[in-house]
Amino acid sequence: MLIRTLWASIAAVLSVVLVMVVLWVGAGAVAGPASLPSADAWRSLFAFSLIVAVVAAAGVVLLGVPVFAVLWRFRRAHGWRLAAAGYLSGTLPVLVMAVLNAPIGSGTTYTTGWHGMEVTLLERGTPTVWWWLQNIESASFAGALATVAALVFGFAWHRLPGRRGGYDD
Repeated sequence: MLIRTLWASIAAVLSVVLVMVVLWVGAGAVAGPASLPSADAWRSLFAFSLIVAVVAAAGVVLLGVPVFAVLWRFRRAHGWRLAAAGYLSGTLPVLVMAVLNAPIGSGTTYTTGWHGMEVTLLERGTPTVWWWLQNIESASFAGALATVAALVFGFAWHRLPGRRGGYDD
């Protein structure tokens, strides 16, 4: 069972890396031929992939495997439950970290560009609607990646060789 968990975890991490690489290269292709990856960009892409792999591995090991084990224990490690657990496992930590790291009450005003608009995220240390929207967007993206990882993990777990006694593993 440990070997199957290890291989399913590797598959989940690689799926997140693949999605991120496709998004990065795809964004360059959409932006135009001048922005397609150069030789230096491939080194950056490799470094980016390593960072994504480390973060994804931490998420899979610290959150994904324990959540899967609980779902497995209650015989619910399939389909939409696995997808929902993955989404929550990716979204909640990002939201919690955003709230914990926000300079709320500091008197700081912070303005930045967001989707082509200049928005104020913090007004005298108070989060604005834009701050919440930006963090919800980031958390939703992390949740989508975690959903992919959870579904790949579940697919790999159920397809890898091992005892086929159902939930008796």
